[in-house]
Amino acid sequence: MKKKLKLDIRTTHVLELQAAGGYHVPHLPLGKSYEDEELLILFHHLTSLYTATPNTMHFERSLKRAVYEPWRAEYIDYQKLKNLLRDNGSDDGSADEGDKWTDEDEGKFVDELVNVQLERVANFQSSMVQKLKERTANCESKLEPIVNKAKDGEENEEPATVELNEESKKTIQEVLKELDGITGEMNELEKYSRINYTGFLKATKKHDRRRGASYRVRPLMQVRLAALPFNKEDYSPLLFRLSTMYSFARQQLEEGKNRTQSVSQSGMDQAGYTTHKCKRCGKTSGGLY
Repeated sequence: MKKKLKLDIRTTHVLELQAAGGYHVPHLPLGKSYEDEELLILFHHLTSLYTATPNTMHFERSLKRAVYEPWRAEYIDYQKLKNLLRDNGSDDGSADEGDKWTDEDEGKFVDELVNVQLERVANFQSSMVQKLKERTANCESKLEPIVNKAKDGEENEEPATVELNEESKKTIQEVLKELDGITGEMNELEKYSRINYTGFLKATKKHDRRRGASYRVRPLMQVRLAALPFNKEDYSPLLFRLSTMYSFARQQLEEGKNRTQSVSQSGMDQAGYTTHKCKRCGKTSGGLY
């Protein structure tokens, strides 16, 4: 007889699994017992979301594979940086004998690396995070009237009589589609941050190997990276808001009149915007609850 383990799977975990590699996972009941194989697959994909790195392959191939086509122009231009370094492709990254490197050459490289490319990547990442938050807030606004209606039904002790009209069903379906889009782009943004962060570190390392006898860029890059939020963004509060809307919207569509889970149990038990705490990350953020 196969051993079963008890696992409290939160909707947040399911959402993270959806984000990992494009996997689509239906809503999983809380506290359900799962076979060992199912747990293994689940945890494998959850951990791969956080541990996958491009360091196991040649970086330029990794960068090419990682590019999200709509954002192609926003990635680090690694080839341009190599050209400015006059990289000869040697394994140790050392400069050729007689390859003169001037202050002007150094200035051009540093300006391109730090003032042009790093700033562009960091600004793009920051703007995308803001757009994702705005799209999430818009979804919360669309669901707010439905949450209020469901909550009113429970206060009147008539949760079973709350029925969605066609307009509400259409709204929920539109929100679910938008949530899928937000989740997908959030996953792409995490990968975008990781691959670009790696690129800047590798470009810096390559520079210091070739030109480190007279110039070193790593201290400057470390200061700049520490001052920028990119690759340090905590998506947990946003994930929590998305997962709550996923749970509520699917519950409404799937259960209809015979909802077995109340609105308060779904987590959307207060109309309007309130603060809420993400159980996984311990952080507080605003949202429709």
